[in-house]
Parts: sequence; structure tokens; C-alpha cells
Amino acid sequence: MGAAVAVSAVFLPGILPGFLPYLLSLPLLFLALRDLETYSARAPAVLSVIRHAGHVALLFLAHPYSVVVYIGLGLAAVPLRTWDRGAWVRGALPPLATSAVFVVWYALSTDLSRLGEGGEAAFRWWPFVAGTVTFFMLPFTGMQITGGGNWLATLPWFCVVAAIGMSFPHRNHPVAVPRISLVFLFLSICMYVALPHWADRYSFFNLRLAPVIYVMAVFVISYIPLSRVAKALTAVAAAGAILVHADLHRSVSEETEELLPLLAEMAPNAPILPLLFDTSSKIMDSSFFYQFHGHDYFYYHVLVGGGANPTLFSNPMFPVQYREGARLPMPATPDRVEQADLASYRYILSRGAPPKSMRFLERFLSVTARSGPWVLFENPDFDTSSR
Repeated sequence: MGAAVAVSAVFLPGILPGFLPYLLSLPLLFLALRDLETYSARAPAVLSVIRHAGHVALLFLAHPYSVVVYIGLGLAAVPLRTWDRGAWVRGALPPLATSAVFVVWYALSTDLSRLGEGGEAAFRWWPFVAGTVTFFMLPFTGMQITGGGNWLATLPWFCVVAAIGMSFPHRNHPVAVPRISLVFLFLSICMYVALPHWADRYSFFNLRLAPVIYVMAVFVISYIPLSRVAKALTAVAAAGAILVHADLHRSVSEETEELLPLLAEMAPNAPILPLLFDTSSKIMDSSFFYQFHGHDYFYYHVLVGGGANPTLFSNPMFPVQYREGARLPMPATPDRVEQADLASYRYILSRGAPPKSMRFLERFLSVTARSGPWVLFENPDFDTSSR
């Protein structure tokens, strides 16, 4: 469990907005899988049933994709158990029951007739090398790869590989990796390669398995006996990787905090319109993380309080929705915003607006604050007394 938490922390800079709760759920995911093994080993008591149901319920609350991974890996482990019909049934029942609940929940909360609407395929795959494989390597290159990686971030991982490599010729004990760990690692890699990048409304679908592979690799590698020199080199390399990624965290936080001066100028409980012309990061690889700051404006609702924006509750699977017909206007793209769209909002948050768009917005709005690529506009005609 400690390894899962550590690996999740190291790879957090590489998240997209939906990745954060998913990554935070990874320790719980592996705890649930481990508990499933205990659950299947003997006739479950009432407390063990409640405990395991609690694990699965927390996975539902954390992120739906964690539930999908639990179901897949949980069912994959069933044939690996000793030939005991009771163990097979006990091990298969929780993931099967969870999958039934998930299917019903998804069907009730999603318009299935919308699949592939607009002539677009409901499932799409990325280029294998330029997309899937390259994305997998990002954490080992400092989250920069298409424009050249960060050698300082790559060096610790070379040291880890060297430490493991130098131990193999001199090891005196066989490597006894649990079979279930190897199967989980192999199955995770296969799903990462085979699953689509885009599934229904969800992008980065297969890529969310990358952190699972990282954690499973740590579990498997931990069974390799290392020499004293290799252990010391691994410890130093791990500390170096944490320091490099901690600095990356700091840089990402500073870039995100550019929005704070604008939030300080905003009143609570106001409707806001985000016009995000450029959501990329100077720190993260812009080819992959071109939407890295695409949800920063949600900090308004957390730090200032209340209010609404046109993308709030946009997913039909959310338990809270706008009332029918109450949705706020939203231009198809930021450069297509019209004066009528602006009338519904007190504030307009713009990021990376080109000169032409700035001139258009300044015709109808007042510039309240600027910070980095962010500009805060206020609608002088907005009636605050009726809101």
C-alpha cells in the first residue's frame, strides 16, 4: 500500500483534471483487490462482506474507472485460485455483482442512443507509437517528450534499471513473484495497448491504465533480490525521482496560481463564462497536455464560493444537474462568442486570448484584472440585484 501511495504521488503532475480523483483512488483499488483475495479464501463473515462492500462503494465515489479496473482484474484472478469451487464462487461474486450495479447505473445515467452521434465513431484509437507508447514514457522524461525530455528527470530511472540489472548476474535466490501480480501486470499492459483512447464521451480511456501498470511494476520489482550496492543505488535514485517530481509539482502549482489574483477581484455567487483560447502549460508537454488548465476556472466555485458556469454538471452521470432549460449559453469555440452570450454572465474569464478577440471583448466588457495569460472581464450591464 505504501508503494501505491508513493507511485501515485510521483506521477500526479501528469494528470488531466479527471485523473486526480482516479489517481487518489489507486491505493483503495489495490486494497480492494487484496481484500478480494482474503474474501475468497474462506467462507466470508458478515463483517468481511460489509468491509468489502465498503471498499467497492468508496471506489464508486472516487472514480467510475476505478470500478471498471476492479471488475476486470477481480474477474481475471478467479481462474488463478486453487481448484476450489467455493473459492471460485466467492471470488467471482463481488466483481460480478459490482458489474451488474455498474451497468444498471451507467444505463440509467447515460443516453445510450447518443453513441456515435454527429457521425463520429463512439470508439477511437490513438496512433500506437506516437500516442499510446509515448504517453506511457512521459513520467520518465519529466512530462516533456515531444520537444525533448528532461534528462534530470530521466537519470533516476536509468539508475533504477541499472541497479536491477546488476543484481541479476549475482543473485543467489530465485525470484518468486506471486503469480497473481504477474497476471495483473500483464493484463493491465494488454488492456492499455488494446483498449480505445476514446470511448463514448470519455477520452484517455486506455491511458488511465498507465498508473495501474506503474504500481503493478513496483509490486513485481519489489520481489527481485538486490545486492547491497543495488539497494543503495535504488534508494538514492528513488529519492532523486521524488525531488525532481516535487519540483515539477511546485512549478505546476505556480503556473496554476496565476489565476488567484483574478479570483480575489470576483464576488461570490456569480455566473462566469470561461473563454479558454490556450489551456496548455509551459511546463507539461503541450502535445499531450494541451488542456492542462482547461478546468482551472472551477477554483472560483471552491475558493470564492457559489456561482455557476456553462460546463458545471455537464456529465449526465453526475448526481446534480441543471434544471431543464436552465443551461447557460456557451459558444462552440471561444472565438465564436457573441454579444448575446455575454449578457448572461457577470464575469468572463479569458486565457490566452488573441488581439482580435481581446478587442471584441473590450467593446462590451470592462477589464478588471490581468495575471499571466489570464484576463478577467466584468459585464457592466449585468443586473446583480435580480440574481
